[in-house]
Amino acid sequence: MIATLLVLLGAVATEPAVPDAPPVAAADASPAAGAVTTSDELLDGVVAVVNGELITLGELDQLVERTAGAGGLPSDPSTLAARRREALAQRVRELLVLQQAREMSIDVTDDEVDEHVQRVQKENNFSTAQLEENLRRVGFADLAAYREVVKREMLKSHVVSVKVRARLKVADSEVDEVMRRDYGGGTDEAEIHCFHLMLRVDAFAPDVAHRAARDRLLEIRREVESQALTFSDAARKYSDDVTARDGGDLGWFATGTLEETFEKVAFNLPVNTISDVVQTPFGHHLVWVTEKRRKPISPERKAALASAVRERLYQEKYVGAMATWFEQLEKQAEIKKLIEL
Repeated sequence: MIATLLVLLGAVATEPAVPDAPPVAAADASPAAGAVTTSDELLDGVVAVVNGELITLGELDQLVERTAGAGGLPSDPSTLAARRREALAQRVRELLVLQQAREMSIDVTDDEVDEHVQRVQKENNFSTAQLEENLRRVGFADLAAYREVVKREMLKSHVVSVKVRARLKVADSEVDEVMRRDYGGGTDEAEIHCFHLMLRVDAFAPDVAHRAARDRLLEIRREVESQALTFSDAARKYSDDVTARDGGDLGWFATGTLEETFEKVAFNLPVNTISDVVQTPFGHHLVWVTEKRRKPISPERKAALASAVRERLYQEKYVGAMATWFEQLEKQAEIKKLIEL
């Protein structure tokens, strides 16, 4: 249930969420450059100002806690600082878009928010009390706080639809070109037989835990490359994944089957070569591809691939268009960073 609630806001809009804003324009750290360092400002915890609107340290910590769910604020100082910087970029992005919504007189009604909340309850079979309990577990003070966030996400989605999405189009010729290049014009596609070894590390674990996992995987790779043991034996001995019992064997698969980052590495890996360490939301991996082949594509599979290609091309255009739009917003905005995180 908690995992579902963590992604509920992504379901507010059917299109991709607004990507991260460009880095905040930082003022020089010295008082002579205009950075606010008075005791009153530090006491108030004002971190940045975006076109006259304040961002406080308390807001950033709420965002960090909400992202971490039941884990709360990281105890490791360097990890906490990194999460706060990420939250600051997110909050700057949000304010820039919400300010655009006001300029465009875009609003979201209570009925629209009600509809979203009711859909969440129905999809999760939650009573109101159960919804409120689970919202608290993932960092929301109460249902009213959740409704406010839903409203902001809807506003952002409406603005992006007008400013960015409405201007994007993927031509049939672009899809045809990818189909010719990657799928033999829709006649056949690549498949790989892949093994992996995973060390599970929570995405919000301290950086030291991620470094330790990467270092350990590099040690294991050296063991395998020195022929002290086989990759499959190493997977049985060390892997945290359920495939460990099968020596890490994932079987044969085509594109669009596994996690995107993992899949990209696997399909570009030469046969009988062990990858560098790959990080995914599930942990850190070593990847080993033992065989590659091509297989015929059925008409149904061809249609599905063409649809996936169109979506991928749209996403690529979307990310580029959003980056350009945010660059323009940032140039036009007055953004002051007051406290170094």
